[in-house]
Amino acid sequence: MNKMVKVSLAGMAAAAMIAPASIAFAEKTGPEFYGQVNFELTNTDEGGDTNAEWGTNSNYSRLGVKGTNTLDNGLQAFYQIESSVDYNVGVLSGRDTFVGLRGDFGQVSFGRQAAAYRQMVYTGAFSSGTNDTLGVVRAIDKDTGNDLAPGFSTSGVVAPVSRENGVIRYNNSFDGINFAFSLTPVNVPDSDGVAEGDMNFAFGGSMKPMDELTIALAYENRAGGSGTHVLGTTDNDDQTSIGFKAVYNMAPFTVGLGYEQVSNIGNAKDTDLTKIVIPFKMDLGDGMSFNIAISQSEFDLPSGAPSVDSHMNYTVGFEKALGGNTLLQASYAVSDGTGELSAGSTSRDDISVLAFGVKHSF
Repeated sequence: MNKMVKVSLAGMAAAAMIAPASIAFAEKTGPEFYGQVNFELTNTDEGGDTNAEWGTNSNYSRLGVKGTNTLDNGLQAFYQIESSVDYNVGVLSGRDTFVGLRGDFGQVSFGRQAAAYRQMVYTGAFSSGTNDTLGVVRAIDKDTGNDLAPGFSTSGVVAPVSRENGVIRYNNSFDGINFAFSLTPVNVPDSDGVAEGDMNFAFGGSMKPMDELTIALAYENRAGGSGTHVLGTTDNDDQTSIGFKAVYNMAPFTVGLGYEQVSNIGNAKDTDLTKIVIPFKMDLGDGMSFNIAISQSEFDLPSGAPSVDSHMNYTVGFEKALGGNTLLQASYAVSDGTGELSAGSTSRDDISVLAFGVKHSF
């Protein structure tokens, strides 16, 4: 055996001894299973000559697994696989599912997740579904009757974007300011109807100027394609959104203010939306809380399009903690206003929803 072979074998032996040590140094946390079972019974009255209807709602029930792996080079890998559970139709569907790395540089994640805009603006007192911060506070879309959180959703005009596939998101904090930036590759059709690669991008930040106050501001640009314009043309444009929220917490009260301006909603040129929402919560003690939300939506359409008046949503809710991460919830919401979204439509009657639910988190 020559000298070089001996050196190579010695190096392989040393590597074999070092490798297990490196693997052993990696510290794993998880997999941790978690979830939320949220059953709701609703009674919806669309006014006019229609009869109130009973229904059930899984209300963002979910099941997930997550964990971390601390590496020997100062990095930490993390992952999450989460699915919604809709027991009305017996299916699972994708929620936030991603993998990422964090370290001194911040945090980068890849996969199906919220872009930076939603992460900054649609959380806490303005989250989708049943509010994490303000209990059962919801609004109703005036024109479709769909239940909506008092965030900035506008179902029926532009579908709220909660999470998307292929989102690349960077998060970091500096001097008390949390900020995020995201890119999402998309394929949108050009003027000839042929799809081509493009990017949606978003960025935003949040901070606490005082212990009781949190504020956030975010911007998003979504690439436009050649889909159908509100007037039947293909004259579309990029959709841009600017959102702001502020939440002030001074026990036992929490109050928020949200504002969003969306231009070219659904990529429809000169079709804009302005929305303002004010959520309020009061802790009553003994695990009970009372909630109110008021929101106003106002649409601005191009000349010649059906007019849409502004309308108001009002919601009251009650929540009682039973211990063991189980909550009893009740809410009543009504949408008040008139307007039309399509040619020949007329003003609509008020829509109201009465809901009772039980939520258990684990």
